[in-house]
Amino acid sequence: MNRLSEISTRSRSALVSNLGLFYTSKRLLWILIGIGVILRFVQYLYNRSLWADEASLALNITGRSFSELFQPLDYGQAAPLGFLALEKLAVQTFGNNEYALRLFPLLFGISSVLLFCAVAVRYIKPKAAPIALGLFAVSEYLVFYSSEVKQYSSDVVITLVLFLTAYDLLSGPWNIRRMTVFGVAGAMAIWFSHVAVFVLVGMGLTLALFCLVKKEWARLGMLLIAGSAWFGSFLVNYFVSLRDLGNNQWLEEWWTPRFMPFPPLSLSDLKWFYDTFFEIFETPLDFRISGVAAVAFLVGSYVIFREDRKSFLILMSPIPVALLASGLHKFPFYGRLLLFLIPSLLLFIAQGVEEIIDKTRHTSSVIGIVVIVLLLSYPLRSAGYALARPFYRAEMRPIMAYLQEHLEDRDVLYLHSDAARAFTYYSERYGLDSSNYTVGTGKIGAWSTYTNEIDDLRGDKRVWFVFSLHGGYSSGEEKFFLNYLDHIGTRIASFRSPRATLYLYDLDTPSDPGF
Repeated sequence: MNRLSEISTRSRSALVSNLGLFYTSKRLLWILIGIGVILRFVQYLYNRSLWADEASLALNITGRSFSELFQPLDYGQAAPLGFLALEKLAVQTFGNNEYALRLFPLLFGISSVLLFCAVAVRYIKPKAAPIALGLFAVSEYLVFYSSEVKQYSSDVVITLVLFLTAYDLLSGPWNIRRMTVFGVAGAMAIWFSHVAVFVLVGMGLTLALFCLVKKEWARLGMLLIAGSAWFGSFLVNYFVSLRDLGNNQWLEEWWTPRFMPFPPLSLSDLKWFYDTFFEIFETPLDFRISGVAAVAFLVGSYVIFREDRKSFLILMSPIPVALLASGLHKFPFYGRLLLFLIPSLLLFIAQGVEEIIDKTRHTSSVIGIVVIVLLLSYPLRSAGYALARPFYRAEMRPIMAYLQEHLEDRDVLYLHSDAARAFTYYSERYGLDSSNYTVGTGKIGAWSTYTNEIDDLRGDKRVWFVFSLHGGYSSGEEKFFLNYLDHIGTRIASFRSPRATLYLYDLDTPSDPGF
């Protein structure tokens, strides 16, 4: 019996040892990279319809020449010139279609998984790297925006590249080759990512602080030369593009609630910081239990600060710069615009999780297990769901196909403002006259404006109403429309696709006396 017990103990020890070796091996990292690549490629292959925001940018890309992309974009859009040039190249090479428009975002998304692995193994402990890479691989926002006609996946790639160039300086001598790479990478990054400025300013000031503390004047001089290249590139980019972006009143009004209060003068202003801190773990990090993620972040921040302050400051440096820009009403600190911060935040969280597991494994190992389960449960569920079905915004193509089949010559079309851009983008493909419809002009919740627009259509026998439901407010507005339409007219037909709807009304019927 003792012999059997000894063999069993040795077997368990061997199993634990093998699992430990596998956990810290390159094989696991490659498996996680593979998962991340597959998730992004599958989402791309679903080829979902362009939704309002994508269609708005796509209309600029497809309707302009390369030189015209340097002019202010229509439909309240903004994107880096380098990204726009790549998108235009893809459309000219592969045609005006969703696959071409999303090709470069996909390539950026796939590249980001590989680059994040390289960043993780350099900036955090070996046992924390697989946790960070796993979270990055299955992140819903990162997966979704890897097949979105927007620049957010390129923001992530640019940030990771800059982190790698900074680490190259932290880990070795500052020579001409390293500083040239650092300077050129930063100067080019500005043309492919608006948020690259925050990363560069944060890293540049951090590195300059290191030089000043240690009185390394030669290094400081080299850094100033690299910074001059960045500044020169930024100035050119500013006068070519960013100057007009700063005067975009529509963007200013739309994002006003998401600007940091500066200076904070009231309790509600201070509450903004508290709310935003926890909110960021839900959007864009996508942890449903934000408190657990926040604790892991704080623990990881402490560990990295304690063991490698230079790495801590480099990873953290873009955040205060972005907050300052937000306080100056130049950058909304919210949601998808913060995707470039995900790499830093996940590194801190993963290091925190690893520290919690390490400190509790001898006393109460269940704590570490609970933390892992709470953090991974929703991201893994979301990733599994993404393999079965794509993440949708609003499927406009089925709506267009239905209209193509049922639209009659004298029919009238009314488009809710959220549906207008996608409808315009697809109108030529489905043989619909893009000029023969009315676009709602009311702002969100402008009920009287909506009723006035509907009243202008009274007397028509066949009026189609098109809605895009990518936002919760759109759904509420659709209900308002239908309630009013059902009282003043007769519903003839309806059609629904994922997050997009279509209704046909006869408005030549007597109105309800109550209206």
